[in-house]
Amino acid sequence: AAVRAGAVAAVVAGLGAHPGSAEVQRWGLGALRSILEGAGKLGVTAMRAAGGGDVVAASLAQHHASNMVQCSGLAVMGCVALEVDDEGEEGKDPSLSALLGASGVQLASAALAEHAGNAEVEARALSALWALLEADSGSVAEAVQALLDGEGEGIDRMVKAMQGHLADCEVQRWGVAAIGALARAGGECAIPLMVIQGVVEAVASAMKQLPDVAEVQERGLGTLVAIATDGGKEEVQAIVDEGGLEAIQAAIRAHPDNQQVQSWGDAAMELVLEQLPKKTGVAGEEEEEPGSVASGGVGGGRRHRGDEANDEEDDGADVASTASASTAVGEAKTEDDEEAATDGKVPTVAEVTVGALSDIDDVEL
Repeated sequence: AAVRAGAVAAVVAGLGAHPGSAEVQRWGLGALRSILEGAGKLGVTAMRAAGGGDVVAASLAQHHASNMVQCSGLAVMGCVALEVDDEGEEGKDPSLSALLGASGVQLASAALAEHAGNAEVEARALSALWALLEADSGSVAEAVQALLDGEGEGIDRMVKAMQGHLADCEVQRWGVAAIGALARAGGECAIPLMVIQGVVEAVASAMKQLPDVAEVQERGLGTLVAIATDGGKEEVQAIVDEGGLEAIQAAIRAHPDNQQVQSWGDAAMELVLEQLPKKTGVAGEEEEEPGSVASGGVGGGRRHRGDEANDEEDDGADVASTASASTAVGEAKTEDDEEAATDGKVPTVAEVTVGALSDIDDVEL
């Protein structure tokens, strides 16, 4: 009803008439946010007709120091991103493009930098980044590239926001969501730099800090699956070294009745264990290749800039017995399968893996 009555056009006109007033911008963006959250695509269409994209982007840029302007403006950005698609007129409008793709990322990333320490603003910025990366439009590729530019400066700001508010549910929730969306949208082109910037540690920390929040666990597991799927040996090693396996196990145990957690947890554990490389020794026993993921030969942990020169240094080092862990997991799974079969119940891979790993005290992953 508000959209049909011309409320969006009236609000945009008011914002455009008083660009220098932080109070007008604050309340106007708050009103626009409320309308869009209720009206969805209809509201975004009205905003396009009124030229609202440029007005909101200008407000965010001019009043970058205002907490309230940033919170409301970033919320409007998120609403627009989730409702725009390439097939509709909104996706072709140059006004709305000021809030999408690289332009939107720059505004959200700037808010993270300027308002470091303000959980409310940072949660809104992370939410906006998630929306930009989940948008159903070609602007997603621009958003991904914008976050990768400057050696991943935008990613670094996301991670620092999460590190600065470990106990804040909204910051962690949207941080994990944004990282997961970036991993899926950027794939193998983005994941190596993401891991260098510390996203695995950030996700694992969020899962450990908020073990009872199912959404954080679901999104965290989904993110680890994306990293293990499209990443390489070093990215899998980061999951092992940065506490990812422990976070996976804890999530599975804490949410036994949550189908999403169990499914993602099962997939994450399988992907990590499958990618721990093995070779057959002289006696027919499986052992690690020097320099393999499990042996720590790719740097002994998460890689940092400049680490490439150290790749060949540890070829003669002692190696960890991850292959033994994998063998033990397999034996435990077989025994558990046989025992369960007598009860008419077959355990899931996640249940078997968690149980097996928890019983192995002398093996390092």
